[in-house]
Amino acid sequence: MRRLLIVFVALALAIGMVGAVPASAVENPAVVVVFEPGGMDNPFNALINDGLDDAEMELGFDISRWFTADDPGIAPDVTALAASGDWDLIVGAGFRVVLEMEGAVAAYPDQRFTAVDAGYETAYPNVSAVFFLTNEPAFMAGYAAAGLSATGVVGVYGGIQFPGVTIFMDGYALGVEYYNARHGTDVQVLGWDPHLQEGLFINTFASSRLGRFATMQLFRDGADTVFSVAGALPALGTLEAAEFWKERGHDVRVILPDVDWFEIVGDPNEILLTSVIKDFGLGILHQIEALLDGTWAPGFVLEDLASGGVAMAPYHALADDVPRSLQREVRMVQRGIIRGLIPTLP
Repeated sequence: MRRLLIVFVALALAIGMVGAVPASAVENPAVVVVFEPGGMDNPFNALINDGLDDAEMELGFDISRWFTADDPGIAPDVTALAASGDWDLIVGAGFRVVLEMEGAVAAYPDQRFTAVDAGYETAYPNVSAVFFLTNEPAFMAGYAAAGLSATGVVGVYGGIQFPGVTIFMDGYALGVEYYNARHGTDVQVLGWDPHLQEGLFINTFASSRLGRFATMQLFRDGADTVFSVAGALPALGTLEAAEFWKERGHDVRVILPDVDWFEIVGDPNEILLTSVIKDFGLGILHQIEALLDGTWAPGFVLEDLASGGVAMAPYHALADDVPRSLQREVRMVQRGIIRGLIPTLP
């Protein structure tokens, strides 16, 4: 946690030194959210849209949606939105959009932007960056995975090794370590060492085949739960691998990232232990509320278990397979994390 927060604080101070878009309350703000390509066929977009529906109910006014055709179209689309002067806040939803909208951020310093789930190395005075402390619910998921493991081995793999991915992996691995410390066990984590910051990556967020391959490798090496931290397509590959493995008589489970995957694909094969959720809609809602009350400011905004911006999904179809005692322990761990008693990053 300290390593991550040092970066956040340093950048926030830098933003303060260069000056910021003045804070003032905005009545009935015009807000547009720019989505990743793929429309509602992209599970990431679909869940953000559901969150925006909830936010609109809370706010009592509409939030505009902008869908880009492809990655090369993001930058000109955002630039056109900024040039129009029609928007009090332009929100980039997700890494792909945030990456491509930086040119518009720099070119239109009087336009407010919010970057969701990503940020910039440059400290722009007109950007708030919403980050989700997924290490916290991932720690809980790692604890649960360790408590269920019959082989004494669990696994994890990432997409590309950058902090938005490894923060999940850190929490997961440390949750396993915490379970071992409490129970005197020695459950091993394949795919990530949080202390050396080394592990298994497929170097893409766009290949179900590589997600399936990485998951099969971890199962072959003895893991009975695999956590995929590589986005939607690799997650689908992980589900396919677990289905294949279970059909052959192995008791295996998966944990998936970002959204509650049970709501997307169900779990007919009873292999989805849980999901580690980022509540994108709530993160955006908090930024709009800040706009309304005049507290919106550039810099980093951290969403955590306490704010409700991150969560561990219910066990759903596997609820009866998770002992009540273990479920109680996971809830106790959650309370300890919220109270600051349990560190969830190395």
